[in-house]
Amino acid sequence: MTHVTLRPATIADIPFIMATERQPGYEPLVGRFPEEEHRACLTDDDWLYFIARDAAGTDKGFAILQNVKTEKDAQFLRRIAVVDAGKGFGRPFLCAVVGWVFANMAVDRFWFSVRNTNERARHVYRSLGFRQEGPERGDASSSIMSTTRAGWAALTAARTSR
Repeated sequence: MTHVTLRPATIADIPFIMATERQPGYEPLVGRFPEEEHRACLTDDDWLYFIARDAAGTDKGFAILQNVKTEKDAQFLRRIAVVDAGKGFGRPFLCAVVGWVFANMAVDRFWFSVRNTNERARHVYRSLGFRQEGPERGDASSSIMSTTRAGWAALTAARTSR
């Protein structure tokens, strides 16, 4: 599997984050914030940003966790994006984020919403054991997908025993 290192993002990473989320075709699938909003979120301890690096130390993507202090039972992934979609980095990147959350946070559930039209992402998420819970409240064009700590541990154990 592709090697991924996570590091906390800083204000200096905002140009990389904005360039990544502004790639052609990303806005309807990934979403985007203006610089001021990224700056505010990066300084708010209820948000956690990660930069993902490959084995060569090159920044390849970012992830944003929201409600890290206020939500006690579940962790919400607000956004995840990679520089080169479809090249095999997204799957190990998401695995690294979920692994980090379950290793470092006392939550039992990890969840996010995904556009129903984003079939490539939905395929990856299902292959990693994420379950579709249903439509996002107030937005029938998106669905909630999630995994539990126990489900993730069982899937991880099965992958490592192969």
